[in-house]
Amino acid sequence: MSPLAVPHLFGSEALALERRLTTVFRDNNAKVVRIKAAYESETENGKVSLRVGTGFFVSSDGLILANSSVTEGARRIWVEQGDTSYVAEMVGSDAETNIALLQVTDQPKGSFDFIPVDEQPYPDVGTLLLSIGCALEFDPAPRLGLVSGQDSNFGQRVFPTAYIRTTIPANPGEGGSPVLDLNGRLLGMIVASLPEVGASYVIPASAIGRVRDDLMLNGSVQYGWIGVEVESRPRGADDEAPLLVTSVVPGGPSDVAGIQEGDRIQKINGLSVPTINVMRHRFFLARIGQYIDFMIEREDKVLDLGVRVGERPAAE
Repeated sequence: MSPLAVPHLFGSEALALERRLTTVFRDNNAKVVRIKAAYESETENGKVSLRVGTGFFVSSDGLILANSSVTEGARRIWVEQGDTSYVAEMVGSDAETNIALLQVTDQPKGSFDFIPVDEQPYPDVGTLLLSIGCALEFDPAPRLGLVSGQDSNFGQRVFPTAYIRTTIPANPGEGGSPVLDLNGRLLGMIVASLPEVGASYVIPASAIGRVRDDLMLNGSVQYGWIGVEVESRPRGADDEAPLLVTSVVPGGPSDVAGIQEGDRIQKINGLSVPTINVMRHRFFLARIGQYIDFMIEREDKVLDLGVRVGERPAAE
């Protein structure tokens, strides 16, 4: 290729990317809404205060996902879609994932366009992302960013599952924004902001689906528990069993199933578990009463053990 052809190639690729981003935004911006929640102030003589965020339709009959930090405990919730406002009520919320499920109560004739919540694999670091959010009083607007990593914790805060770290800054009002790939598929939702570094955390779509289903059925999330702690083995250890069981709760589900401290995990439900993040996400998706199949190495033996997921004990 001649040097003269290089700028033309870059220009055509940039134009194609621009068209793709424009298409994804155009196809989805009407599915995104501004969330407003009114609260009685405890310190200002009962005056009403307002919290604002972003949400998006996930069903044709008016179910909306938003951040629970915006809506939990509100006296009144309404959503704004363009020039139209709808009253909404809380179906359920979960503070751990910062997800709330709302239902529009004054649905018009017809149905709402919505963003499907389907299971998607974790995107690779460097993947381009597009969020659509309602900053302040502005209409839904796009933001472009990249996947910068996966984290199970931030400092001392432990996440319920592995979150996607992105370079998308979340300004006031943009919490709850859907995050899409370049094909318009939902990859997750913004649930936390890192303003110091212009970044945000996104809960993945598969986890959103699990939370949504629990909120629809129970109004809250039913968290499972297997009573085991695991850590990554040192670099250079057997790649087929990269995770090591470091403790087992006496009488817990893993103990009952026969898992022991020092066991090395090869597979869970027939799939390899190369990292702690992968393992935590699979545990998060498991439901109470479901069996998780472990393939483990113990000394010179390979064992298959089934662990029945129990209900997570209440925090002391």
